[in-house]
Amino acid sequence: MHERPQAGDCQIGGAALGIPGFEADDIVAGLLKQYGWRWEALVSMSNDDDLYQLLDHPRFSIYKDAKKPVIHGGPDWRSEYGLRADQMVEALSLSGTHNEVAGIPGVGPAKAAKAILDPVKHRALLGSHGDLVARNRGLISLPHSELPRLRVPPRPTGFNLRRLYRWSAKYDIEITPVMAAAFEGFHA
Repeated sequence: MHERPQAGDCQIGGAALGIPGFEADDIVAGLLKQYGWRWEALVSMSNDDDLYQLLDHPRFSIYKDAKKPVIHGGPDWRSEYGLRADQMVEALSLSGTHNEVAGIPGVGPAKAAKAILDPVKHRALLGSHGDLVARNRGLISLPHSELPRLRVPPRPTGFNLRRLYRWSAKYDIEITPVMAAAFEGFHA
């Protein structure tokens, strides 16, 4: 049986939050589910496509990379393949993810999206690979069903750009000027 990765941490306004046995995307999803309406914005800095399933929340955004630095959420959000946020778990369950969650052989993101948008193709894939897709749904759905209730660390006063640069250097993440300005704006 495939298990979820065992490590993850999350930065919340300068404070780190990590829970053994859970990935950072689980923590981000838990925070969004519990506190999303209390915050003006919740921003994740990640290349993880699993987070796309959270983009139906109007206050959630992802800083992905320098080419497409900001992906803003909202009820009308659609992926590059035309899928809504609520369809992303199913698409990733068909195609697999970078987290060593194997998808259906020969099904990539474009083919998965076409299958989601065409019920006949979708049923055919489920008929031949239903067990794999069901297993993947459980692994990909955020937040993880066993994630405990989260307590948000107190918000630090001010924003320390230097700490952001130090943290991002640990993970080999480049902070662009647009990203730095946005983080300073969220913490003003």
